[in-house]
Amino acid sequence: EVKKVEKTNMITVKIKNQDPEIAYQINQEIIDRYQEESDALYQAFIQEKKENLQSLQERLIEIESKIIMLEEQIQQLLDRNNQPDNIFYLSGLTELLYSNYQTKIDLQARRQDINVELKSYYPADILDTPYLPDTPVSPNKYLFLVIAAFLGLFVGVFFVFLFDYVKQHKNEITDQAS
Repeated sequence: EVKKVEKTNMITVKIKNQDPEIAYQINQEIIDRYQEESDALYQAFIQEKKENLQSLQERLIEIESKIIMLEEQIQQLLDRNNQPDNIFYLSGLTELLYSNYQTKIDLQARRQDINVELKSYYPADILDTPYLPDTPVSPNKYLFLVIAAFLGLFVGVFFVFLFDYVKQHKNEITDQAS
């Protein structure tokens, strides 16, 4: 039996079998496989996020170098006299610089989001290891004995009332016939 604990990311695994040793081994195997799969998924997730971070870092370095280059070109144009050709070229460079700044801001935000994801993602942990119970979980012989005793008592009382009713009814029929 596998159940998810409400409002958490935890699950419980319970195995019942006539032989407690077999139940223990099955439970242990399920947990071992789950741990292996979880660790593999965790490592794949971390690897993917690190590759994404590396790619973002490379793009940020590229964008920053473009920004520096554009700022230098703009400064060179400003150092020259305000020639009519330079104004249109300066306008284009300014738009390109603005676009690169926006891209840099977006990349930094994505990098921050990935870092938050990395910090909030944890591998699966086993809180309680499987164990063999000291006493059998089922059948509960004492509970069955108490239930059987009460049931026997109620059935006995029912039959007493039933026989008394039949006897009374039989006497009434014989009295009416006479």
